[in-house]
Amino acid sequence: MSCRRSGKKRIIVISCVTFETAKIVTPIEYYNADKAYLVHYGTDNVYREFYDRVVDMICDLDQNVEIIDCDGKKVFDFSDMLREILTIIEKETGVDTEIFINASAGTSEFSAAAVVASMMKRGVIAFTVSADEFMVRGDRLREVFFENNLPVGMTKSVKEPTMLPQYKIEMPPKPLISGLNILSERIREKKSIKANDMVKALKENGLWYHELTIPSENRRQDSSRTEAVYYNRNFVKKWMDKGWIMKNDLTRKHELTESGRLILRTFHLE
Repeated sequence: MSCRRSGKKRIIVISCVTFETAKIVTPIEYYNADKAYLVHYGTDNVYREFYDRVVDMICDLDQNVEIIDCDGKKVFDFSDMLREILTIIEKETGVDTEIFINASAGTSEFSAAAVVASMMKRGVIAFTVSADEFMVRGDRLREVFFENNLPVGMTKSVKEPTMLPQYKIEMPPKPLISGLNILSERIREKKSIKANDMVKALKENGLWYHELTIPSENRRQDSSRTEAVYYNRNFVKKWMDKGWIMKNDLTRKHELTESGRLILRTFHLE
C-alpha cells in the first residue's frame, strides 16, 4: 500500500490497542508517521500481548517511527479517552504537524472520542480503515458467534448503558452545502463556474439572499460586480476557509477537495 504525506510536515498517528494489529500498523505505514501514540490498557494479560506485537510490527517497518507508550489508560471510558486524545493533540499541535486519529481500532469509547476530538480541533483528522481479510472464516462464524445454535455475536452480555457527555456540533450551513453542490455539479458538467454564472445558478436554486443597495441609476452598471464580490466573500472564501475547495495551480480554477466531496456525501440531503 502506498504512503501519503503532505510536504515535510510531521505526521502523528493516535491509536488504541486492544485486539487488533493490522488495523493499527498499516495506517501508520500508510501515512508515513513520524510518531505513533499507542493508547492501551497496560495490564499484564492478553492486551499486553497485542500491544507488544503491534510494537514489534511497527519496528519492522522500513521507516523511523517514534512510539509513545500510553499505558494504564481506561480505554473503556469515553471521557478518559477524550481527555487523553485532547491532551495529545494539545501537546503535538503545530504549524508543521498533521495529526491523524484511528477510529477503527480499539474500544468503541475510543472511536467515539476520536471522532468528537477531530470535530473539536481544526486540522485533526479521524480516519477509518476497513478489514480486507478476517481471522474468522465464513465457515467458522457459527462456531464462534453462536451458542446453542442461536446467534449471539461478539458480546455475550453487557453492563448498563452509559450516556456520553453532550457536545454541540453545528451542522454546516445549508446554503453553503447546497451552493457547494451546485459548484460540484457545474464542474462535473463542464459548465462555467465564473462568479456571474454561479450567482445566476444560486438565484435559480433559491440560495441568493443578497439585496443590492446600489442607487437605481447605477444598478445596471454595478450590480454584477457587487454580486460577484458578495459571492466570493460569502461562498468562495468560506468554502476555502473550511478546506472544501482549492484553486488548481495549473487551470487557476476552483475544484473540490476530498474534504469537500466528503462533506457533500454526508450533509447534502436533497
